[in-house]
Amino acid sequence: MSVVRKMDRKSGQVYEEQAMAPAPSSCMGSSWVHESPFLSTGPNTRGGTGSSTLKDSAKRQLLSDQRNLTAQLFTDIPWRIASPLWDYLGRHKSRTLYMWKVFATAYPSQFRTVAPYRAVKIREPQMSLRDYLGLIRSESLSWRTMLVLDTSIARVPELVEIASVKNLVALEITTPRDILSVTDNSNMRVASLSDRIVRTWSELAESSGAFSQLRILRLYNQHDVSSVILRYLGAFPSLCLVIAQDCSNLIASLPTKDLHEDGWEMGYPRFGADVEQGDVSEALTLYERYKASLAPEIDGRQARQEILIQDCPVLDFRLGKDPSAGPKTRHNAKPRSTIYLQRRRSPESRPLEPVPKRQKLAGKSVHRTSQPSSGPKKPVMKQHKTRDLGDVLGDFL
Repeated sequence: MSVVRKMDRKSGQVYEEQAMAPAPSSCMGSSWVHESPFLSTGPNTRGGTGSSTLKDSAKRQLLSDQRNLTAQLFTDIPWRIASPLWDYLGRHKSRTLYMWKVFATAYPSQFRTVAPYRAVKIREPQMSLRDYLGLIRSESLSWRTMLVLDTSIARVPELVEIASVKNLVALEITTPRDILSVTDNSNMRVASLSDRIVRTWSELAESSGAFSQLRILRLYNQHDVSSVILRYLGAFPSLCLVIAQDCSNLIASLPTKDLHEDGWEMGYPRFGADVEQGDVSEALTLYERYKASLAPEIDGRQARQEILIQDCPVLDFRLGKDPSAGPKTRHNAKPRSTIYLQRRRSPESRPLEPVPKRQKLAGKSVHRTSQPSSGPKKPVMKQHKTRDLGDVLGDFL
């Protein structure tokens, strides 16, 4: 920046003037790129003239800069004192996502009845997908996250890193139609979901417990996936519904695939909507499908309460363009091809060993099996080192 020296003719003082660029919004941290941590000016709620009360002054001072507040600061503060702070933020229109997460972490049983649902929609991202994943992640499972992601703003390693969101309960992967039309007519390459990425997710699910909370998976315009992903998705313990819309390779390869072998069956969902009322893919939102999937019994099996907490606050996070965006009119719109795949059986019901071996063991007498074996020892499988997310991301870089 150039420095200009000037003189005030009235006083005779000489000074320097320099034009400075405004500080980027990211300088305060990723939590404050789209929101401000400072308390906005709200209406006069004192109901009279004169100075503010000591209580109002304390609230304003405490909430003037939300960057100083953490969930640990509210450990010894009862809810009856913290609840007016949330109301105060509402009157001043300063209920940021950051404070929503702080209260959801500090007061899990009380806050879920006050603000059980939070929706955030960012059409024009200003950070990398990795930074946004850090905003929606909760290692303590203080809230559940639903992610709707436009793949045109992501890279392949970042798609793999979605597995690090431990509290993810519903995932929608989409590529807008206008992006697809541009890539078809040019050499531009846009990241999309593929069999390789889903296979990596499956490995992380088995080695580190990734996607343990995921129940709903919805795919839009993902033409690089095939029916092979159904075998990999079997490693997701809570996944009960997969919706694929306009996924050409997946839909084309289904007739030759034995769905029952991988634990899936094709058909409309048995929960949440009546198929006779129209297109159920448009009737229910992703949040409604997630809530409907939390029925006490699905496919005759009890939902595992140690994994799912139905009353936990839900963060609906949408990143990128709408999946239906693009040059489309009422007369030239192509009909949508949508399939619904439901979990046919739980992973625990799979046989742990081949059937002929089990029959052979069952035919042995109890007296014979109880005697110690004098033959050679049975071979023991070597313990292989499990791969973490850092090792997996290295394969894509």
